[in-house]
Amino acid sequence: MFTKLIARGFSIIRHDGNNCRHSIYPCSKTIPTGVGDNSLLSRPLVFSPNHSKRAYLICSLEHLSLRSDSMRVLIAYDSVSPNKNTEKVAEAIRDVLKTKGMDAQSSYVKNVVPSNGKDYDCLIVGSPTHAWRATGLIRDFLNSLTPQSASGKQGAAFDTRIKGRLAGSAKEGIENKLKQLGFKIILPGLVAYVKGEKSQVVLMEGELEKARQFAEQIAVVLH
Repeated sequence: MFTKLIARGFSIIRHDGNNCRHSIYPCSKTIPTGVGDNSLLSRPLVFSPNHSKRAYLICSLEHLSLRSDSMRVLIAYDSVSPNKNTEKVAEAIRDVLKTKGMDAQSSYVKNVVPSNGKDYDCLIVGSPTHAWRATGLIRDFLNSLTPQSASGKQGAAFDTRIKGRLAGSAKEGIENKLKQLGFKIILPGLVAYVKGEKSQVVLMEGELEKARQFAEQIAVVLH
């Protein structure tokens, strides 16, 4: 993971061990660096881990800003069973994406502020399948999003459901709504099967591993 230095008109001196070169950068020039914090005055800017070039700032830091180059992923979910099966799937996806260097967050849908969606590069939405579709909370959340919030962003869906032809599909409705909003669907949605009745509903064996594999595929696409 790298950090990008967003420069808005300043001078940089590069030194590659033998030669120095002075460069004038125009407004909004983006320079990839290996800087991981704001200690710009105490260290050179490293262009890459395997490159010897260094860049030394000779300007005011007020003209600079840093931003993370890692992919930002929000996983919004509803989970209604006592065993929190859909939440477990969301957390499994999140944990894998984090190991891939992504800034991944999972959040109960009631805690998600729709306007914050603009802060993420990818939105993954998950829901239990109730009455053949996503829960009311998830539908309300999706209806609160705007095409502007989806511009240039990617999306995916997952659901939990019992096995059977009449079970319905929350993920299909979620995917359709994400497409309508303008999200690019990066993978076919995940289905995690559950078994049991009422308070005893649990994920079937192997379903969390399937969720982790789904996350691995997402990571490949997003990288």
